Amino acid sequence: MVLRRISPIIPFLTLAILLAACNGNPGQNSGSNEAQDEKNSSAFVNFKAEDPLDYEVMILSNYKKDVIYLDYENTFQTGFIIPSANQTPSGFFEFNFNITNKSGKAQKYFYKLYYQNESYKFEEILQDGSYNPLCEENFYGSYETDSTGFKPTKVLQPGEKTDISDRLRIMGNPRNEEQYFGSTQRFMPKIPKEQIRKRAESIKKNKEWFEMIVEKARNNGIDTETQLLMDAQYMIEMDHKKGNSNNRWKRNPRAGKYQFMVVILPASSLHEIPEYIQHIDRKKDSIFVNPFYYFRHGEGSQIKDISFAKTGNLLHLINKVPMTAGVWIPSSNIYKKPFDTSYYNSLLNNSENLFNEASFQLYENYRSQEDSVYNVPVVADFFGKGYTLEEYEKNAQIPKSERIPIIFENTKAPGKNIKVDTTENCLRISNPGCTLENPAKVNAGVITRHGFTYGKITVKVKFTELLTEGLVWNGITDAFWLITESLEKWNGRRICNDQGYMPYYGAPREAPRVPQISYTEIDFEIVKAAETWPNYYPDGTKRDEPASNIDKIMVTCTNWDMACPQPSDFGVGVHYIEYDDKQFIAQRWDEYYNAVTQKVPEKDDELFKTDYYYFQIEWKPREILWRIGPERDQLRLIGYLNENYTSVPNNQMKIIFTQEYHFSHWWPKSPFKQEDVPFPANDMEGVIYEITIE
Repeated sequence: MVLRRISPIIPFLTLAILLAACNGNPGQNSGSNEAQDEKNSSAFVNFKAEDPLDYEVMILSNYKKDVIYLDYENTFQTGFIIPSANQTPSGFFEFNFNITNKSGKAQKYFYKLYYQNESYKFEEILQDGSYNPLCEENFYGSYETDSTGFKPTKVLQPGEKTDISDRLRIMGNPRNEEQYFGSTQRFMPKIPKEQIRKRAESIKKNKEWFEMIVEKARNNGIDTETQLLMDAQYMIEMDHKKGNSNNRWKRNPRAGKYQFMVVILPASSLHEIPEYIQHIDRKKDSIFVNPFYYFRHGEGSQIKDISFAKTGNLLHLINKVPMTAGVWIPSSNIYKKPFDTSYYNSLLNNSENLFNEASFQLYENYRSQEDSVYNVPVVADFFGKGYTLEEYEKNAQIPKSERIPIIFENTKAPGKNIKVDTTENCLRISNPGCTLENPAKVNAGVITRHGFTYGKITVKVKFTELLTEGLVWNGITDAFWLITESLEKWNGRRICNDQGYMPYYGAPREAPRVPQISYTEIDFEIVKAAETWPNYYPDGTKRDEPASNIDKIMVTCTNWDMACPQPSDFGVGVHYIEYDDKQFIAQRWDEYYNAVTQKVPEKDDELFKTDYYYFQIEWKPREILWRIGPERDQLRLIGYLNENYTSVPNNQMKIIFTQEYHFSHWWPKSPFKQEDVPFPANDMEGVIYEITIE
């Protein structure tokens, strides 16, 4: 790193700063296989103001490229802490510096340390030089307690020097915002059945509430009593979550590059720094003021005798998700009968230990009894014996009376269809094969358990193939996507000032809009669908599907902006976006539709015949980019959206991998109908090898 001066150093200060930094290797549960020669290492900063108007500080480190990986050990309750106790002896960045009083009079000095994520931020000033209010969303921090402002030195006599030691670490919710406070513990111990039964009886006495339970049970495809017990347990868990603890995991540190800034000034000038800068948890006129704005561009830069410096080469924080730390199974599954726990093991279960340590959780797709299909009574070995277009077309003629009514299911045997592979350091998910005696189309999926905001999310994965040798779709949609961590108010996205958002996922057009919601989603969905959209082009003409797409699938890129019409180029139908000398075709069905989507045809064999493939979502404050490629250094841009066309989410999300069954009517002009696609005879496996957020 290099600390560079951003304001003339005042002549009465001579400083020498030592930063004891962390090693660049991941901690115990970080998922890295890199060799670590020493558990702890140091990075040194030599700061000398020999020429008070021209100086720089060099940090010499023995870790590569100033990189630090998130340590996952014991972080689910606390959120991520950088550095962790595994990464430096103290679990802090240590700063040591000295100040020499050359003013000619006895006086005291004050100092403070700040940090900010520079990779995923809004610029502090607008084009006219004024404060950008969006930069209050930036991830910046200082000391952890509200009461710690600028720290004093002792009174220095003329010519006297003092040595100062200070320390800092990066943590979630650095401004200690009240919206992220709540229960101390995230885990709900096993609730006695009698307690659940009593709560269920009290719910039953509320007529309107019970009617909602009945409706929810029907939509979920389960009996009313089971739904009632599930809701009763949920309400008890919500009561348990009430509290007043600082849940720093609700605003985790962002991946990317961080800058540190040190500010020093004489006691006589301290009164010029307002309380909302001395204490970053406080607001000015209902908004936070970013201290990096205040000292770089605002009033702080004009204070007499102030000195401040920032790092040049930045500390790069990388989140590498541990692949074999375990998969936690939510306890609510006990109501879903039959639910087979015989495949549970030490790395896949619903224990409190895995609740705290697992980096993944079983993910279950939404199911609705009303969304049933009448499937052809055929079982096919898609990738063994194969399945041809002729067979598909013949079986598609089977009348409804001879078909099998089904809904798409979620796995009832995790551990059989979801596996932690410690030998290959990966996760395996599979859609199980079946027989006509017990036909089923079963989704498979996992979701990460630590939320994050923004980042370049790169995954190495081998999804199941989608097309048989005969070029017939197997009915699966492979998906890598991001979804809101919570629908609770603490995870609300930025207010939509123009009409508002649609109130919830799938809301009908007549539903009243709302200014703020918590739902967000950014998708890669890979499915056999049409490339062209039906009659939604600006010129009104119909586009025929290219014949060359017969061996291709569609890689679709979607942002669920919940129809916020605030973006200047918010549009309906097909519209064109120019970026990086490329043209991207985006489509929205109508002004109430929750999402905007782009589709790109790709060869099925290229994505799924190899041992793995890379997918990347780069989620930035003002834009979203989608990339794919055979290797990490061979990624190509296939999707792009920015804030002019869509509302870019700014709340916390998690990562999902699914191999799921979609209805064909979700993808108009689809060449295959889901109900005409046979049941699978054999398991269709996907493998997740690596997840990196940087």
